[in-house]
Amino acid sequence: MDRLKLSLKAKEVSGRLTKSKDPEKIGYIAAVDPLTGEVFYGKTIAEAAREGRRSKKDSKAIFFFVRVGSPSVHVLKTVRLQGHI
Repeated sequence: MDRLKLSLKAKEVSGRLTKSKDPEKIGYIAAVDPLTGEVFYGKTIAEAAREGRRSKKDSKAIFFFVRVGSPSVHVLKTVRLQGHI
């Protein structure tokens, strides 16, 4: 199976979204089409993917996810593994 790579347009869009300060979209999840750079928003990954698949009329569409205004989609806040590994 070939690895899917982000197009130049998709890289630009995802970079812009992670640095965005738009108060209406900050905190939302953006599903970015890796080939075209199209963006679909949702409050969760599932919601953003569902919106993208509905808009593209492709139930198997693949997306790259970013959180608007953040460098990562999810954050692990604390880990207390000392003595448990």
